[in-house]
Amino acid sequence: AAEIIDVLERNGHRVDRSWMLATAQRCQAMWLAARGDVAAADVAAQSALTHHDRLPMPFERARTLLLLGQLQRRRRLKDVAAAT
Repeated sequence: AAEIIDVLERNGHRVDRSWMLATAQRCQAMWLAARGDVAAADVAAQSALTHHDRLPMPFERARTLLLLGQLQRRRRLKDVAAAT
């Protein structure tokens, strides 16, 4: 999975496609969370949101926000997660 995520991110930078970068960061966050590194996953999800700011794709942004809320709950940040 890591290799595919890296390819997606490299191509996103190469052709300057925010949706590729946002998706790569969201996938990176899911991969990190699956490996148990929830703090790093939270950072990757936040990074994905910055790329979503340049996109008119509300459902993709919603998927990232859902993931971010799940990560925040796993880190016991329930008040922050509720605001997300």
